[in-house]
Amino acid sequence: MSAPRICVPGQRICHIENGTTAGNGTYQRNGFIYSSMAGYLKTNKTEDGQVLIEIKRDIEQNVVPSVDAVVTARVTNVNPRFCKCLILSVGKIGLSEPFRGQIRKEDVRATEKDKVEMYKSFRPGDIIVARVLSLGDAHSYLLTTAENELGVVMATSEAGANMDPISWCEMKCPKTLAIEHRKVAKVQPKYIHYAEDVTYPVDDTSGYGRRFDGIGGLSGGGATSVLLQNYPEQQRNEILDYLFKPNFGASLHLLKVEIGGDAQSTEGTEASHMHNSWDENYNRGYEWWLMKEAKKRNPNILLYGLPWAWPGWIGNGTRDPYTDIELPANYILKWILGAKKYHNLTIDFIGIWNEQAYDVKYIKLLRKVLDNNSLQHVRIVAADGGWGIVNDINNDSDLAKAIDFIGVHYPGTESVMSAIQTGKQLWSSEDYSTFNDNIGGGCWARLLNQNYVNGRFTGTISWNLIASYYDALPFARNGLMTANSPWSGNYVVNSPIWMSAHTTQFTLPGWKYLSHGSGVGKLKYGGSYVSLVSPDGKELTIVIETMSHDHSICVRPPLPAYTVAQQNITIKLGGSFAKITEVTAWYSQLKFDGKNDTFMQKVDIKVPNGLIHLRLDVDQVVTITTIKVGQKGSYPNPPPSKPFPVPYKEDFEAYAVSSQPKYLSQQLGAFEVQRSNGDHGQILRQMVLETPVWWCKADHFNHTLNVIGDFGWTDISVSVDVQIGKENGTDGVFLAARVDKGGCQSFYANGVFFYIFPAAKMYSLTYDLSRTQLVAKGPISNIQDGWNNLELIVEGYQLRGSVNGQLTFEHTIDKAPLSGFIGMGTSSYGIADFDNLHIFDTNKSTVISYEEHIDETLYFVPRHKP
Repeated sequence: MSAPRICVPGQRICHIENGTTAGNGTYQRNGFIYSSMAGYLKTNKTEDGQVLIEIKRDIEQNVVPSVDAVVTARVTNVNPRFCKCLILSVGKIGLSEPFRGQIRKEDVRATEKDKVEMYKSFRPGDIIVARVLSLGDAHSYLLTTAENELGVVMATSEAGANMDPISWCEMKCPKTLAIEHRKVAKVQPKYIHYAEDVTYPVDDTSGYGRRFDGIGGLSGGGATSVLLQNYPEQQRNEILDYLFKPNFGASLHLLKVEIGGDAQSTEGTEASHMHNSWDENYNRGYEWWLMKEAKKRNPNILLYGLPWAWPGWIGNGTRDPYTDIELPANYILKWILGAKKYHNLTIDFIGIWNEQAYDVKYIKLLRKVLDNNSLQHVRIVAADGGWGIVNDINNDSDLAKAIDFIGVHYPGTESVMSAIQTGKQLWSSEDYSTFNDNIGGGCWARLLNQNYVNGRFTGTISWNLIASYYDALPFARNGLMTANSPWSGNYVVNSPIWMSAHTTQFTLPGWKYLSHGSGVGKLKYGGSYVSLVSPDGKELTIVIETMSHDHSICVRPPLPAYTVAQQNITIKLGGSFAKITEVTAWYSQLKFDGKNDTFMQKVDIKVPNGLIHLRLDVDQVVTITTIKVGQKGSYPNPPPSKPFPVPYKEDFEAYAVSSQPKYLSQQLGAFEVQRSNGDHGQILRQMVLETPVWWCKADHFNHTLNVIGDFGWTDISVSVDVQIGKENGTDGVFLAARVDKGGCQSFYANGVFFYIFPAAKMYSLTYDLSRTQLVAKGPISNIQDGWNNLELIVEGYQLRGSVNGQLTFEHTIDKAPLSGFIGMGTSSYGIADFDNLHIFDTNKSTVISYEEHIDETLYFVPRHKP
């Protein structure tokens, strides 16, 4: 922003054109506007759209503090009874000469006045907002800070940094993370002088901060990408481009995937590469496919694997995978080697056990096993949970050598000093987890900056990568974008994609952050900025965000109150950046009226004398960069969304063996396509034989469940052929309608469940998966040895069930849900086969539409943990 233009009497200002008119302090002559007085040139738009040209003089305002006025002051002296200060402004009017003020101990706060300690409320140099209590005496005004909005607004730590408020009585140094006591003001926008221009240095003279490790997304935890592979090829490629293609969309640097463990891990289960100790198969699931697609688009993308659960044999009948630490170490080793051998994928990072217990001996052994197999390049991230691993690292030098990165989940942008002191790179290895409307976009934008500004996190990974699972499952639309309608080809590029692009398209892993105070920090009136430099020091990228509190709330942890205001800033380039003469600006303005301006390129900006002037609005992201690449990638609008297609038939013949068929979303157990020994050709088989080392309690109850379709289905007919395995078979199978729950609450699913138990030649009809709400049971006279056909018809409040075409029961519903998914599964772990799934509307069929939440309010279902 340039300095105001000064005019003198008779100076020609501009030519008179349409839309231009002369105002106060000017006159017109011969088609030009002239100044009639000395002063500053001002231009404003009138109500009718005219540009009004005026000359104004700044008249010094003669103001003195009055009772009840809000003043800004600087603390000069503190003692146990009072503090002294100099009043610098009254309201927004600066004073040419300061007045003296005083705050007594009893006027610091409104409650518990006897417990006030002046040294814990103010310190010399603090800038405070206070109210004039009385005119005092001839020496000073009496002031009070006994309101929430009054108190310290700026304070400098012992390390010389501007501190950040973290509560009403504490502030934190961004350099040392030391906490100091203050009577902190909850600053309101009405007390902020928007016109003030604050300068922020961007300078490498003092060196660099930490190495930048990248921004990523997480596929897993679990089955969050299950529907993506089912998209038509054109739309599937477009979606993958938005996620991974460099300089196009999110352009992610990291892809983290779940190492499947045959257990429910949030949205479903992901199949293990080793269902049993004697079994190895590296074609199960879709994570291999996804990693290869990411590598096609960006060969340099980094890959990170982490188990959520483990097959039951790893725990030797317990829920502890560390009973024999060689078993999990070799299990992980085989997954890494299999990735390379069968898919030519190089895994860069490996984790321990998602948000569960870690074992120090296991971590050391894992490092040794990797090294002994020429996998020194695979770096260990520990422990994908809380900060507990830090104490062990600090107390165990061998463990410290084994671990390369400290990974924590949902840190709220804050780290702990003991973690920083380890010297390890810190990652927010799972973050975001928020509905992807514009509030979610604001959450993600704030995290990407403030994770480093506040916590020194050099890598941030979004859970999840893409919301490609049924909307009725937990954490609907918690991905960077949404693709949950493969039968229609519809997908949505949500705002978090473009919030990612502000960083990812103009940086790469291996870049360096500048030092705090020299390119990294908080903005005075809310928001933050980070500056990153290429390894050769030639390229510079600055990312600025001004996300307001209510428009950047993440699911967790709670976000403390703060305010953000419009503000003018000047970036002063110094050191080796002083020679920069031009930069490019990209900006996003998140709005909440459905009209976003996201990732818009502004014209190249000239940089005279190393100064970049910006006016920042609230809820804005701005990237200033020397990088000339960058693109807001786009494709033609995808097809419109439409309901799940019925009638629907699936015979499983079109799939590769070991694959997971389209649209089926396994919630408990692992189902995969296999070849049958008889005339059924290819079938779907449930493969889990024992309780896995589970992540959430749903797997503890010895059932399996696979769901498909539209959560709004109410009147529906479904049939399937079933067969119990002759070896390692389950004892029963079921067909269900109106299934109302998935995820970690799967075992508590209600609906209409039709079980058959072939060995006992019995059936049972229940309103829940766990069979606690029994409706009816009885014998089946026509059960066959081998394959049987089950049919379930739900019409309004009427139920009919058949086995092999013969009516088994008729019943009236009195308490089942009104709508839900189609489901099938087993009554216990063990082999069961399914074939010829048919789903039809009934004559009375209606569909209860499942409400979509689109850019309205933050929506999420709390994560359920054991």
